[in-house]
Amino acid sequence: MQLEVARADKYVGHMGGGIQFLAEWGDCAGPAWALASAAGLQTFCLEAIVDAGLTVCGKQFVAVDGAGVTGVVLLAESHLVIRTWPAKAEVSLDLFVCNYLTNNRGKAHAVVDTLRALYCPRHENLLQVGRGGIDL
Repeated sequence: MQLEVARADKYVGHMGGGIQFLAEWGDCAGPAWALASAAGLQTFCLEAIVDAGLTVCGKQFVAVDGAGVTGVVLLAESHLVIRTWPAKAEVSLDLFVCNYLTNNRGKAHAVVDTLRALYCPRHENLLQVGRGGIDL
């Protein structure tokens, strides 16, 4: 994967609106590394974002004293924040994607679907919020 870190200020124009996903996944049956490895989760998230066609501007993933991973990816389109709890096999996700020059809703759905497939949650609480007057 070739990752290009972009500057958000190169984007001119705005279609307006966007979509935000807030997810809580429980009883996750995916691989243990996805809940505990900051490096592994960072690589996976960045690949999912780039493969979906979104633009990475910055990132930070840290292991929290054996108690999971907190990760943040700054996007030209907004952000992804993820937090894992290996002892409970739980994940919280916040993905907000604005629409710059194009409708990015499908790209946001692709990222959420890819992460859901990684974690294989048996329980899901998912909220989709239209931002800026966008109807879902």
